[in-house]
Amino acid sequence: GWDLLEFSVQFLHGSGDTGPGVRDWVNQYSFESRLGSVGVSVQFPTATPRPYTLWGGETGTVWMNRLGLNPDAEEETTSIKESMSKIDGIIDKALEEKLVSSPSRIFVGGFSQGGCLALYIGLSGKYQGNLGGIFCCSGFLPNTTFAISNIVNPKEASTVSEETESPGVLSFDSKSKQPVLMLHGDSDSMVSCQWGEATAKRLSNLGMKVSFEKVPNLEHQLNGHVIDRIIYLIKSQMNY
Repeated sequence: GWDLLEFSVQFLHGSGDTGPGVRDWVNQYSFESRLGSVGVSVQFPTATPRPYTLWGGETGTVWMNRLGLNPDAEEETTSIKESMSKIDGIIDKALEEKLVSSPSRIFVGGFSQGGCLALYIGLSGKYQGNLGGIFCCSGFLPNTTFAISNIVNPKEASTVSEETESPGVLSFDSKSKQPVLMLHGDSDSMVSCQWGEATAKRLSNLGMKVSFEKVPNLEHQLNGHVIDRIIYLIKSQMNY
């Protein structure tokens, strides 16, 4: 059995939004109360304001600076790593204060840029491969990304000797217990559904447990179906 609120979710907002903003949005679908009733607490952190190139250098609450909004755009690694450290720090605190007993009871996900950051955290953050699950709504990873540079394709893993394997390499086994759920509106005119699908295929080819779902007639938005799927992922990982 599990004690009340022994599981935790970090829900990360999209560009220019805030924790309280996305909290109001998801609670239109009773997100917190539905999870709270089965012992899951939800936190909604806010990104540190930083200049955002896509807004002409204006400052906004964004998890990462983007030099372009397409899969071929170069990664701005400094801001991504700063935001990863911020969320890793929140997880550190939850574990230190024994709010949760292990990283496997913590889920990280989000919408748009928040979902992108969740992928980085799950693939190359401090707790890579060991979280309860990752969810990404309307997000993607660039074609060239440090997030997966430390993952060895299980098909090629046999050619990597133990001596040469770097400490940060994720093994196939460690990833199988950290599912990745990607949901994307098929009518998204801001972040193409194809970009999300291509990311899911790449992760799947690396041996990750990935589910990708196209949501019919959904723009760059969340809806009740998306929230239902996130809650289902969390409950299924809790063995609820």
